[in-house]
Amino acid sequence: SLSSSYLHITEVLPTYNPSTIISALENGSISTWDVESRQLLRQITTAQSVILGMKLTTDEKYLVVSTTNNTLLIYDNLNSCLLSEVEIKGSKHNVVGSSSNIINGFTLSSTHALAWLEASKDVTVIDLLYGWPLYHFHCWYEVTCVQCSPDGLYAFCGQYLNTTTIFHLGSGEKLSTVTSEFSGGFVKYLLVLDIAQEVVMIDNEGSLSVWNTEEITNPQLTEDFDCRRKESDVVSIELSEDQSAILICKSLSLELLDTSMWKVAEKFRARHNEHFISAVLSKNCDCIIASMENTSSVFVWRRDTGQCMASLQEISGNIIKLIKSNHHNMLLSLTTSGVISIWDVDIITAMSNIDKTGKPIERVVLPGRGDFIYILDGSEAVHKWNFNTGYIDSSFKHEGMVENCVLTALGELMVTSDDKCSQYVWHT
Repeated sequence: SLSSSYLHITEVLPTYNPSTIISALENGSISTWDVESRQLLRQITTAQSVILGMKLTTDEKYLVVSTTNNTLLIYDNLNSCLLSEVEIKGSKHNVVGSSSNIINGFTLSSTHALAWLEASKDVTVIDLLYGWPLYHFHCWYEVTCVQCSPDGLYAFCGQYLNTTTIFHLGSGEKLSTVTSEFSGGFVKYLLVLDIAQEVVMIDNEGSLSVWNTEEITNPQLTEDFDCRRKESDVVSIELSEDQSAILICKSLSLELLDTSMWKVAEKFRARHNEHFISAVLSKNCDCIIASMENTSSVFVWRRDTGQCMASLQEISGNIIKLIKSNHHNMLLSLTTSGVISIWDVDIITAMSNIDKTGKPIERVVLPGRGDFIYILDGSEAVHKWNFNTGYIDSSFKHEGMVENCVLTALGELMVTSDDKCSQYVWHT
């Protein structure tokens, strides 16, 4: 347990080490934990500043924290020591409303931090090594999100009116600005597809536009999806570029986009009066793992059948957030009682991929050798199951309900009987 309540927990980050996580509490305490031994490894106190957010650079060299004092605190992550403190200021002509606006968000490249204030058109760019502001990116509208390209060359600044401006991160030069046709909302998420040289803009209503960035000074619109419906508030999003998939979690549905053809490959709707609060993809994108509002379970859907294959109970309270590790196939869940649990996604996926007959198993018959088992479930069939793959290989249908089943020593013949007094001999 990290805290008595999730309300005090600002952020939880997985790391390269599968047994190490970093948590930030609202009161300014940042802790590095060994989750296997439940031992506290290191702790930082941010001098009574209330923590708004916390992020790690991809190489985990720098840990950056935003506070309500409008500062970014840059730490040496390995040694948990403060390197620099930078105040975030907007230029006066570009802040709308009060000058006391707090930090709205920040993002990191391997060498820079980019932060912006609430109701501001400016993004402050900070050099992480020296800890000083380099310049401001001046945008057309209020900034809502920022994403850096994986190579660290470009910054994409999402804004109101579904507009994104692209800057050169090294020089501060403004390169281009693009606006979606559906420009009523604001850009909520930006995804940079490095291999395909595309950027995806997703607005607060779930509309999506795709831009080819091969010519970075003149991006070309390639796809535009209008998803403006009542149900379409976007809760979370995940890109799996190697599997050509984007998972969009909305409160009432899960949508999986195929990025090779830019179409909705699968869509799962929540049941009546249920709402999704978080969703992630398994490693090969064959399963979707999600949590629902006011429930203490993790649900697993199999893509090929659309079935909910598993419901895994979290005993320490209702789940309010799922956090996926980018380095290991593990998942963190945070509950209302402030408890973090760690799930093995490989095991969840393997379990969910096992075929199910939909009935309780009454009897298992094992041959003397081979990779198969035979299942009786009170139906008119005996199911032959491959326990290496988890799939039903074949089913032996009877006229009545199967009552008895025996195998010869080598398992090549099976003798069965049903409740209609019929006996059967099968070549397996």
